[in-house]
Amino acid sequence: MKSTTNAGFIMKKVLFGEKMTFSWLAVAGACMAIMWASAVFTGPALAEPAYKSRTLVVHIATDDASAANMAVILANNMLEKKMAVVLFLDVKGVSMGVKNPPKNLEGVGTMVKTFLKGGGRVLVCQHCLGMAGFKEEDLLPSAELSQPERMSKLLHEDPIVIDY
Repeated sequence: MKSTTNAGFIMKKVLFGEKMTFSWLAVAGACMAIMWASAVFTGPALAEPAYKSRTLVVHIATDDASAANMAVILANNMLEKKMAVVLFLDVKGVSMGVKNPPKNLEGVGTMVKTFLKGGGRVLVCQHCLGMAGFKEEDLLPSAELSQPERMSKLLHEDPIVIDY
């Protein structure tokens, strides 16, 4: 049996007296096709993704419009995929959970309203809200004040937490 390898990863092999040329890339491609087909046509692949059984908590502590925008877009996208999603707003992030957000967060505030209408939950740190100069009556309708026991309960449910 004689084999040679060149820069193109081509191997020649004597098999039953005939030369057979094959590429390792072709073999890898065939293996990938078999794995894909077995994943598509088997039962477990059709099961609900594991992440959907957990709550996603998107923590926003900034009033940076770009970061807040990305966070709320993610939250809305996951809500559309039928995942339970909570926006947790604290520190400077509380300013997007009020009826009249600062000018730089007006667009994000509109997306937070859409998030609430879509069934998402918004928890706003009560202490941070006061420190930012807002009152409970300034909160968006359906936004909830967050207190330590409420957050403790949520975190004991083993959520996925993303921090902005």
